[in-house]
Amino acid sequence: MDSSPIPAPPTGPAPSSRAEDSAGSHDLDLVSRLEVIEAQPLAGRADAYASLHDELAARLDADVTGRAARS
Repeated sequence: MDSSPIPAPPTGPAPSSRAEDSAGSHDLDLVSRLEVIEAQPLAGRADAYASLHDELAARLDADVTGRAARS
């Protein structure tokens, strides 16, 4: 058996990349948009959610297509 001490985990904030920072920004944008949608009357919410769904689906499709083209 090895009796070497186990190193302590690093302390402090975890390093973040620009992609993670950007994702966090998108999360906040999404949350604020959802709050705006939820504040609307019921009839308006359905259209707003449908529009948001279409936008997110298009962004996801573009990302998947872009990754496939780079491979």
